[in-house]
Amino acid sequence: MWTEVLKFVGSIVGGSAVLITAFTYLSKRLIDHQFTKEIEKFKSDLVIAANRDSTTYKELHARRADVIHQLYKKITRTYRAYESLINPMQFFSELSPDEKKKIASDAYKDLFQYFDERRIYFKEEIENKIDRFTSDIININNEFIMKDFVSVTKIEKWNKVWIRLKEETPKIQKEIKDEFRLIMGIN
Repeated sequence: MWTEVLKFVGSIVGGSAVLITAFTYLSKRLIDHQFTKEIEKFKSDLVIAANRDSTTYKELHARRADVIHQLYKKITRTYRAYESLINPMQFFSELSPDEKKKIASDAYKDLFQYFDERRIYFKEEIENKIDRFTSDIININNEFIMKDFVSVTKIEKWNKVWIRLKEETPKIQKEIKDEFRLIMGIN
């Protein structure tokens, strides 16, 4: 009888052990499956976020390159207009001084407004140089456009402004060009 009791208890314990082992195995598999699903979802979310950030960066990069390109054109147009206006050698076949004043003034307004609204795209050093250029243009306006710039007493000042414009503008243009080329990976 004791053997029968021991067999009965053994069958219960053995059966429980099998059930416990099966339950443990199934629980572990269920948890592993859940973690795997969560890890895959997390990976997928990371890829989506990385692509979104990459796209945003590319768009900002392209926008900045366009802003630099447009600003360079506007500086060049403004420079050419003021160069023509204050050039000591004025030819009769050219536009009249009033027409040149209008073209130069319009080019400056266009440049200043464009730059002022897009300063955020430039390093502070370049921003300061462009500010200095626009300040020089304002000084030219004050000296040569608002007043009679052909008076004999202004010839020396006229030449100084002419030389400054001819020397400083290409430096600013070069820095903007270098910045643009750096962004585009051209060096």
